[in-house]
Amino acid sequence: MTELFNYDVRVRERMLRRGAISDSELAKHLDALPDLEGRFDELALRQPALQRGDEPAGPRTPSAIAPRSVPPASPPSTEDLDEEWGEDS
Repeated sequence: MTELFNYDVRVRERMLRRGAISDSELAKHLDALPDLEGRFDELALRQPALQRGDEPAGPRTPSAIAPRSVPPASPPSTEDLDEEWGEDS
């Protein structure tokens, strides 16, 4: 694991509780980050998991389309297995 993992917002609180990083180390890390204000583009992305059921779904994008279901393959018959292993019936 890299040291940056300890500061990841998804695990930061856990690392603080475990003592992997201290409050002062976190403050020092945050102060050292560059200010990127105005140097980014905002994207509006749907998040279906955060949507209430009564809200309209909005336009569907290719990433939001569920894959087609493929029927499961039927298991081979014992005759097929006998042929595969070269055994005679």
